[in-house]
Amino acid sequence: MSMATTRVDLANRRVLLVDDEESIRFGVSRVLQQHGARVKVAGSVAEGLAAVREEVPEIVLLDLKLPDGDGIDLLGRILSERPEVRVVMMTGYGTIERAVTAIQCGADDFLTKPINVEHLLHVLKRLSDSSRLASQNLLYKRELERAVTDLVWGESERMGLLLDEARRAAGSDALIVLTGESGTGKGVLAHQIHEWSPRKSEPFVNVNCAGLNRELLESELFGHEKGSFTGASAAKPGLFELADRGTLFLDEVAEIDLSLQPRLLKAVEEQRFHRVGGTAERRVNVRVIAATNRNLKEEVTAGRFRSDLYYRLNVLEMRLPSLRERKGDVSALARKLLEGFSLRAGRGEHRLDARGERLLEAYPWPGNIRELRNIMERISILAGPGIVPVELIGRFLGTTPEPVRLVRPTLDEREKEYIDEVLRATAGNKSAAAEILGITRNTLYAKIKLYGLGVLEGPEANVP
Repeated sequence: MSMATTRVDLANRRVLLVDDEESIRFGVSRVLQQHGARVKVAGSVAEGLAAVREEVPEIVLLDLKLPDGDGIDLLGRILSERPEVRVVMMTGYGTIERAVTAIQCGADDFLTKPINVEHLLHVLKRLSDSSRLASQNLLYKRELERAVTDLVWGESERMGLLLDEARRAAGSDALIVLTGESGTGKGVLAHQIHEWSPRKSEPFVNVNCAGLNRELLESELFGHEKGSFTGASAAKPGLFELADRGTLFLDEVAEIDLSLQPRLLKAVEEQRFHRVGGTAERRVNVRVIAATNRNLKEEVTAGRFRSDLYYRLNVLEMRLPSLRERKGDVSALARKLLEGFSLRAGRGEHRLDARGERLLEAYPWPGNIRELRNIMERISILAGPGIVPVELIGRFLGTTPEPVRLVRPTLDEREKEYIDEVLRATAGNKSAAAEILGITRNTLYAKIKLYGLGVLEGPEANVP
């Protein structure tokens, strides 16, 4: 290993080094610590994965060949659980082709052994600088996501009952189907169930079944072996493998090609499968949550969805109501979303007045919470600090705000309030009240009767 001649600031950067050679671990660790990095080491896939979960590193230096597995497989697990982590592969000259494959699988860079320290420090400085900005963006994103997770549910009784049901279901491994219109928060609820479950420390893997054709979805779900089809230059683990011991969320499950559904059924039911182009059976322990905006019973009747897969998936069905079914939640959700976006943008506080809230409550929200979120983000960008103009809200919604109505009390209402105030101040003493009001007692009695004012109790109330 060559010696460094330049100084690179890696102060407090969390680096994980995964390599089975003790000399590499010792030498690289010493160099990085001299430049301020906080270094943890691991010598195998198992130790590396455990360190990623416990230490939450910012950068991982990962050897391609490890005693208990392949570095590319570990790369997939790391990026599945910690997508923000930057990974640098380390490899010998004879396996540079595999290192290039690792780049294609998500690694940021690769180093050849023996390690050139100058090159290593240059790569780490570049990744460290970019990860600082990424960390800030991720922090904003996570803060907003936490806010959205909290506020998606609102305060209505209906959503409260749904969340209670979801919390109870989270403690089991029962398969769940989440139904409801697009934008109602099915993905958020699936992730929340995972977070409430005993599997929360394991991966939560999400796949949108509508975005892939049959061949690509099969490869994504089950993985493939090298050479199994054109372009398969390396073996790749599937999402079932990446979700092992955790949760696999199948979004838009009704869009899965009918010919692929038997294979999915077997994997879900038996928890075993083989990769595309492979023969080795792979076993997993995966909890499956599915979601759809379609009526699966109607899909079964129409012959577009297998009945056996439907009944296997649909152990528990939870329907998320549309936003127009939760009118009492709209204003509260809008306020919290606007607060989150305003905080993130740093453009000052934005507030909704009563007219703006009424406009939001009256809108049908065909895009549900997703649409509400988009509208609030636009407002946070275009509106100045303070009360959001109701005309701006109306423009985004395509509706006309209600006209301003000045509500002022009538003369009789003012007189009633004043007489009642004087009677209370005199503890019901009619003579004292009439004197203050400048009217006779008979006139006062007539006014009391006209306005239906109650007679106060007390020792002075009966004074004529």
